[in-house]
Amino acid sequence: MKSTLQRSIILQIILISILAYSAFATYQWITVEKSNKILMDYIITQTDFSIAIVGDMGYDISYLLDINASNDLLTTKLHYYLINIRVLTYSSMMLYKSTKEDRYLVMRTSMANLESFLLTTANSQDLRKILYNNIDKLRKISSIIKELITIEDITLEKAEKLLELTSNLEA
Repeated sequence: MKSTLQRSIILQIILISILAYSAFATYQWITVEKSNKILMDYIITQTDFSIAIVGDMGYDISYLLDINASNDLLTTKLHYYLINIRVLTYSSMMLYKSTKEDRYLVMRTSMANLESFLLTTANSQDLRKILYNNIDKLRKISSIIKELITIEDITLEKAEKLLELTSNLEA
């Protein structure tokens, strides 16, 4: 009788311990999920401005070439786009790490390609020629980006199209 009572008490203690641990683990999970949601909202909000800037990039560069803007002005504008493209590159990677959604990884790679192209172009003696040769691709890239309200709106298909276009830029 005593051993049955002891077993019952031990089982109750184990059950209470399991329930307490379960409650603690659930609380921790909810806290982490809430923190992740706040972080993701912050990342998404930080990209809004950069999406608008990069969405106008192709048309802006085309206009600057049409009015025969100086190389200094073109270089300055390219550096301005580079800053915003870098925001999109880093934000896409953070979103990919948080969500494991391929669309963000492909977007990151596309933006890294575009960043590399613009950096090389900005430092080139043939700046104007390179931009002229790639202006149609830059306009297409901008039109895809311009369709986005937030970075969350990127689909895998759009990201893959961006990857194709940015992979074919020739500096």
